[in-house]
Amino acid sequence: MFLCLGFLLAADTILVISPRTLVYDAPTNEALLNGEREIIAIDKTKSGQELYVGFEAKIGSGNDGDGAKLFHSTDRGQTWIDMTGIGWASQTKRHCSLSMDGRGRAYMTWNLFSSTFASVIYVTRNHDDTSVEIADRSSDFSPSVNRFYPTVAVSMSGETIYNAWIDTDPNYPNWVYVDYSFAPPYQPPGNWSNFNTTGIHDFDVVAGNSRRPVMRMDSQGYIYLQYINNSNARIYLLRPQTPYPTEVTNWLTGMRAVTPVGYTTEIASTTSGSHTSMEILGSGASTRMYFAWASTDSVIWFRKSTDGGNTFVSDPVRVSDPGRKGIWPQLDFSPSGDTVMIVWRGWGPLGGLAEIYFDYSHDGGTTWHTDTPITGTPEEDDAMPHIAVIDSCAYIVYNNNSWRSDIWMIRVCLDTLKPTYERVDEGKPKEGFVVTGQKGFLAVMGNLHGPLEIRIYDICGNLVAQESLDFLAGQRRFWLDTGVYFVRINGKSERAVVY
Repeated sequence: MFLCLGFLLAADTILVISPRTLVYDAPTNEALLNGEREIIAIDKTKSGQELYVGFEAKIGSGNDGDGAKLFHSTDRGQTWIDMTGIGWASQTKRHCSLSMDGRGRAYMTWNLFSSTFASVIYVTRNHDDTSVEIADRSSDFSPSVNRFYPTVAVSMSGETIYNAWIDTDPNYPNWVYVDYSFAPPYQPPGNWSNFNTTGIHDFDVVAGNSRRPVMRMDSQGYIYLQYINNSNARIYLLRPQTPYPTEVTNWLTGMRAVTPVGYTTEIASTTSGSHTSMEILGSGASTRMYFAWASTDSVIWFRKSTDGGNTFVSDPVRVSDPGRKGIWPQLDFSPSGDTVMIVWRGWGPLGGLAEIYFDYSHDGGTTWHTDTPITGTPEEDDAMPHIAVIDSCAYIVYNNNSWRSDIWMIRVCLDTLKPTYERVDEGKPKEGFVVTGQKGFLAVMGNLHGPLEIRIYDICGNLVAQESLDFLAGQRRFWLDTGVYFVRINGKSERAVVY
């Protein structure tokens, strides 16, 4: 467990990584059915004060022992309340997805799996713990049709809900289906209006062989649905041109390819690498859209649109550093959209157990800083990271072992270093000092009258170096191990990182 950790990622920014918090303690040595651990989901209320986490969990034993759980925190992840409704523990539930309305209510969808009948799609709202069946086992073509990877999008009022999922139609495997509900505040199962969007396709190849839909809704009711085409391993975006669409044709007129020709997406079932990420900011024609995915060679990529997905700002931008492999990227951004943060499951050049990696951009995704592993607890194979950004902090949930379901949350905040003095005419400093981190040492520079004492503390508050001086003029060096340090002189403190 990381109790005290921080990294300098730029000359003026450091990462402050807080101790991780246990969200859910899985039963000892109970693996999820068939090794499933998909998907952990995290979302925040519009006010940014509350967090919800939904995930699969091992409940009981046998083939139907997995369940969907929903946890809620009102203190930004320090404590958690189990919001799981009555009856949720029965049968197997997988592939959880979350969305929030403007009233702070969480909506979670999952597919219900049984060894005796095909899977169906459910959605629930934490306000009343009501589970509503969307795609029942008698709909579509036959009871043998399975349904996977549902995604949910909710309007600000909570009165309109859209669900999308992959349907194993025997004639057209893995087609994307969509369903919606308009009645306030919540419809019973019989009133869902499934218009079976079996016409979803790109202009060249029918997207029957699809994977991993991700859906979002803006405040005006426009829908954005992303999916992967297994035939060419590219990501496509459906953008219905009317709010609250109810006709299949509305979904087809605004289709765009997110990944250009030559940028293929990891779709191997052995790595589940096709977990892509899409988030939106704003509404209508000026909606900003942010995308992240892992390529077939396990590189993390980013792309952005500022006009609702009609065009893209540039070619995809590489996020992950050379020599590292990554899958399952997830992103979120600050309220302004300028600071973008991405997490993913990654490995260093030597491979081994996976860690959760973090990177960020301060210019809307144009440039990225150095990858930083934020977990790395011995003997843990970290997986399934998801992220929610509040202010300048990322709240990251993940699974600490690939085949178990302990759920942890770790907070990573971006902090800015501000010097206590400035240089003026002819390079001469005013009264004061500044600290900079260098490779292997800290440099303390300034102009101070004495007597004075320099004290240096590590990130845990331990005194690691000190020196008494009659005055400070110029530079003093302190050779230290890699880490974050606080330098205190005459009641004033500065931070820097030795790398």
